[in-house]
Amino acid sequence: DDDALDPQCCGSAGCMNRLHWMKAAYFCAFAAFPLMWVFAPLILEARDFGPSAIGWLMAVPPMCTLLVVPAVSTFAETRKLQAPVLGFTIVVSAVASIVVCTVPTPAVVAAATAVHGLVIRPATSLLDEHVIAVIGPKREWGEYRKFGAVSWACGAVGTSLLGGRFGWEYAAAVVAPAFAGLCIALLQAPVGDRRALPPSTHNTLDLIRLFISNPHTVTYFIGASLMGVASTAVAMYLFLYLQSLGAHPVLYGLCIVCNVIFEVPLFECSARLYANASDGVLLFAAMAAWALRAGLYSLLENPWIVLAIEPLHGFTFGLTWLAGMRFFRASLPPEFCNSSISLHYASVMGLGPI
Repeated sequence: DDDALDPQCCGSAGCMNRLHWMKAAYFCAFAAFPLMWVFAPLILEARDFGPSAIGWLMAVPPMCTLLVVPAVSTFAETRKLQAPVLGFTIVVSAVASIVVCTVPTPAVVAAATAVHGLVIRPATSLLDEHVIAVIGPKREWGEYRKFGAVSWACGAVGTSLLGGRFGWEYAAAVVAPAFAGLCIALLQAPVGDRRALPPSTHNTLDLIRLFISNPHTVTYFIGASLMGVASTAVAMYLFLYLQSLGAHPVLYGLCIVCNVIFEVPLFECSARLYANASDGVLLFAAMAAWALRAGLYSLLENPWIVLAIEPLHGFTFGLTWLAGMRFFRASLPPEFCNSSISLHYASVMGLGPI
């Protein structure tokens, strides 16, 4: 089985195996994501959007995550259309991201922001499922996801430097090639012809029934949602808070670098963490790290001191995702491989942020 996962994919870009292409896929994807996931409030503020309008536009992604991601995942899963749906959502999100940072018209920016919020979360959920399908059950997802953590820092620094120094329209120089690289990586490492697999007959209602029939799953979902509240508070408001303290835009990118300092080692050690701690323990540790992190934020007077706090992100984010990706996949039957991941997104990036 391991040999079957490693065929060489030779093409104009060189000869890389499928596993390396999955690392490249995460690297490219998370180099592009900071523009809209981190800097969108600042971009909208620069386009003269008020706090209320920014709040409503930033509410689109979590609402779509809760309501759309499970339905899209189930649709793609039952019809064996994971790859086409993933490709469509990536292309649309790429176009929307470039429009937001290059077009000055407020109405167009608002529409593009809403469209991006609608499609980006199904794209990331399906991307995780695609990577897991390619690497197989014998390999740890965290060892591949760490490449996304590294590129998240690189993309955030590049985006903040370009946006802060020249204007947000220049951030397209990071986003466009990153999305192009993601598409190339996915094309080089397809999962295979899933249409040859036995047809699936379940639907979204079956997913909901399975979910609510297990009190343990419901309880974990609520706990993960609380971490969604915590992560949203940072993602949406930390940079605005630092801006009110007089922070330079370069500090925003450096914050992301400090985030990654502990996030990458946690993903690297995912097998060891899984062997020594239950998913509940990992989630509890993430909550404890968040409590400490939030308390330290409240004491800030010099914005640069935040760089000493941000390494805690490795625990609050890394442990939450490592626990959730394992818990929800194990809590549902194998035929719900896409849908199980969508439940994690619905909790951390859907109900919690809402």
